[in-house]
Parts: sequence; structure tokens; C-alpha cells
Amino acid sequence: LRVLGEMGYDHVVVNTAYRSDAMKQIVAHAPPEIPTILLSVEENRLGTAGGVAKASSFFQEDESILILNGDVVSGMDLRQLVEAHGRSNAWATLAVFRNSAFPDALHKVAYDEEGRVVSVADVCTESSHVNPQVGRAIYTGTMIMSPEFIRSLPTDREACLKEDGFWPGLREG
Repeated sequence: LRVLGEMGYDHVVVNTAYRSDAMKQIVAHAPPEIPTILLSVEENRLGTAGGVAKASSFFQEDESILILNGDVVSGMDLRQLVEAHGRSNAWATLAVFRNSAFPDALHKVAYDEEGRVVSVADVCTESSHVNPQVGRAIYTGTMIMSPEFIRSLPTDREACLKEDGFWPGLREG
């Protein structure tokens, strides 16, 4: 949260379903030097995509959203990710990690020589102009979603980012 504040974010949204009352207590006692925390509370579990779709109501319709899974800690430079997304005009920008010490089975994201994702969990893009796969990596739980990506997510049911977000996006090129 401090890093996000240093980057200029003045508020963050925390999506919560499990132990929402405890999260409300934590937010009530948050230190003043971090961005304001807004809670998006799920009465019924909405899944990874449904939760993002619900939480997006806290943001302007025309802005991209930086998504950080709450159970991931990293030292990555989030500014570089935000800048890369801004330059790319991408539907989504995923932060990935490649580590040869990890089994290949964990490397579920394939990308081409320009860094474009060409498959997630072996669901591939149908676009013929995409270069062949040159590398595989692990999705870190950190991404930036364009407004178009956010609008594509189901809002009326439990939904999964992979199945209801990444895969349809890849299939559409």
C-alpha cells in the first residue's frame, strides 16, 4: 500500500468476501500515510473476475485498473508495468515470472518475441498475425486491465479471470 501511495494512487479498492468484518476493522485502523482503502464486499462469492467487475464500480469507466492479488508479495517495479501498459495500448498487461528452477508445468503463460501473450493455460489466440510462442512464464497475480477488458467481464454471476477474461480475449485475438 505504501508503494502504491508513492506512485500517486490516492485510493485503493480491496475486494473481500472471506472475513469481511475483520477487513472492515483493519481498514478502520489503517495508517494515514497509505492510500484510502475502499472495500468492495461480496455478499456471495463472485470469483476472480466477478469480484473485479464489482470492484470496478469504484473507478472511472475510462481508466485502466492495476490489479494485485492480495496473497502475492513481490518486489517488482509497478511503475514499469504501468508505463508498459500505457505504451502498449493493450487489452491487458500481465506481469509474469520465468524461473527455470520451477517445473515447466507451472509456466502457464506463453508469449511471443514481442512480449504479447499468445496462450494462457494452453488456450491460444486464434489470430493468425501473432508470432509463434518463444517463452513460457508464470502469471504473478499482478496485471493491468483496460476499460474494455473490465467491461467484458460478467457482472451477473460468479466468474473466473482465466475462463471468462483471458481465454475469450485470446480467442478474439
